[in-house]
Amino acid sequence: SDASAEQEHLLVQMRGKLTMAADYRKCNFIVEPETPHYWDETCTMGMVGCWADGINDKCRFCDYQGIDCPEVGTWRPKLACDFDHEPVGVGYYWDPDCPSVGKGLGCLADGKNQGCRFCGGSGNYSSIPCVVDQCTFENEPATPYYFDETCYNGKVGCLADGIHDKCRFCGRRPFEDITCPDSVPIIESACWFRNQPTVKYYWEPDCTMGMLGCWADGIHAQCRFCDGTQGEFAGVACRS
Repeated sequence: SDASAEQEHLLVQMRGKLTMAADYRKCNFIVEPETPHYWDETCTMGMVGCWADGINDKCRFCDYQGIDCPEVGTWRPKLACDFDHEPVGVGYYWDPDCPSVGKGLGCLADGKNQGCRFCGGSGNYSSIPCVVDQCTFENEPATPYYFDETCYNGKVGCLADGIHDKCRFCGRRPFEDITCPDSVPIIESACWFRNQPTVKYYWEPDCTMGMLGCWADGIHAQCRFCDGTQGEFAGVACRS
């Protein structure tokens, strides 16, 4: 009927608005984080997780300190292994040497990624030891990390690689409250990037939360993006 068609049309419109409201693509990260994030119209400066990209106060981290991610419009990192159904009776881990290692035994465990490898159990993969004492990332993250024996799934920063509960992010927003151990050296008075960004940056002692370009490396408030006359940071003059 016309009435039901109109109701369906309104429902589609409402869903569209919800999707747009949570659309992570509105966030503008210069260095992509490993933390899920979305666009939250209710965000204001000072709310937990907001100003995630250092540019927009409505860009918000989630799955973090009690902030749930919306079902639509959330960016999530791709896990190394991607099973449709969790395997039973056998372990798995990410092996960057697959499929050339061990004649490829156990590789392509999830049917999608060559590096995902079965291990342990009592069957065909019992000869393959499960690597559980190290972080295993498909792509090296920008955020510092370490192996924390006190970690468990659900604790802030843990399960950083999506595989090991004890793999933990530290030092960089939104994990700035987690102190990195000495084994993860970070210079206290200079910007720290694992991979150099394409945008220029400098050290600004007067940077504060909310100033454009500050927290450029996600670790130091004083690290600031700048670009002179063009781009997102056109109004921020670079200094030596």
